Amino acid sequence: MGIINTFWKGYYLMSDPNKTYKKGWEDAINGNPRHQYKMTLLFNQYKQTQELYDKGYNDGLKEKLIRKI
Repeated sequence: MGIINTFWKGYYLMSDPNKTYKKGWEDAINGNPRHQYKMTLLFNQYKQTQELYDKGYNDGLKEKLIRKI
């Protein structure tokens, strides 16, 4: 991943954390694999962002299961 991609990914993550939650939720509903941010090991903010994504992903899986039932 280039420096420009890293910058924009970082900007996207820091600008609106709710987008990350929604993206996780939508990925779970659409059956996309879970996304892992490579920078989560380096910065606390990115760790929180990954947790938000995971929470959205897990909530989306629960919603998908409820829809099946």
